[in-house]
Amino acid sequence: MLNRFKGQNANVQFLMNQDSPLNLAEGVSNGHYDLVFGLSSYFDSNDHVEKTLFMENHLQIAMPIHSRLSEKKKLKFSDLKKETFILLERQQSPVIVDYVISQGLKNGFNLKASHYINTLDEGLSMVAVGKGLAFLYSGMNDGSLEAEYHIKIGDIENVGKEQNIIMVMSKENKKQMLRKLYAFVRDSNPEDGKLIGNKDEK
Repeated sequence: MLNRFKGQNANVQFLMNQDSPLNLAEGVSNGHYDLVFGLSSYFDSNDHVEKTLFMENHLQIAMPIHSRLSEKKKLKFSDLKKETFILLERQQSPVIVDYVISQGLKNGFNLKASHYINTLDEGLSMVAVGKGLAFLYSGMNDGSLEAEYHIKIGDIENVGKEQNIIMVMSKENKKQMLRKLYAFVRDSNPEDGKLIGNKDEK
């Protein structure tokens, strides 16, 4: 989508940085960032920003090739009851960690973690050598991860839209090109106003 926008605006360049979800949420509110992309659940209670859907996003599970679950392309959370997990350190992304823990509890079990990691690369490398299963989002998966890490990745069924990736900018931001980009992304998702609930969009 960003490439399509650049194709229509030849002189546009994007300078992008990675940051933790909490820093992104704070940074777009205090003006440190002009525009951010993040999980919708981090911005639910922020009335000072405008939000629009950027990418549908759902929970996936990475597993060793020879896992008993590896033949399934779609799994229920209850299928994971007897598994051991490699989890992100909570300070890296508390919403993600809390979300998968709560899903475990809803399905009658506590997640058993064998390792805590700081990056996706670290987690998938451990999955490949049989250290456990790791959660990731479809938005992180460009289709090459299974071959790159020699693992299997399956979708988890019945997860909510609160895990979608949204584009967020401050309502106070008046930069013309950013406004144009925001409108371009918003208008590419005609149902978005209903999904995100922006008060100033009809």
